[in-house]
Amino acid sequence: MPGKHSRLFNCWCSIRNRCNNPKHAKYRFYGARGIRVCDEWLYHFAPFRDWALANGYSDSLTIDRIDSNGNYCPQNCRWITMVEQNNNRRSNIKVEFRGEFLTLAQLSRKYAEPNGVPYKQFWSRFRKQGWDLEKCILP
Repeated sequence: MPGKHSRLFNCWCSIRNRCNNPKHAKYRFYGARGIRVCDEWLYHFAPFRDWALANGYSDSLTIDRIDSNGNYCPQNCRWITMVEQNNNRRSNIKVEFRGEFLTLAQLSRKYAEPNGVPYKQFWSRFRKQGWDLEKCILP
């Protein structure tokens, strides 16, 4: 069972720090925006650990808030991959393409890369050269 020197324990400490410690580098994105850790998880590691283990935690996953404006609590958290987490960033550019809303990275993985167009080339075509998305995915 994960203890005080585990990745899971560090995750728990990290969510508490970024929500409660104004000196934390990411506090402005969490605590300053009103994001909190629920009372159930705030003071004791065991309830967080038990929730995590019952809800798919593994060392290859990262915690995610389903509602990015919501708190860290069992009803609003899940474990996802870093690829999925990176798609949730506010800085992502999202576009509609063939009826889907995708980030540029998702669009590249799904359409451009299978056609032999690497992400950097796809991104450059779209962002720097202003090409149409259909044209960007073609070799």
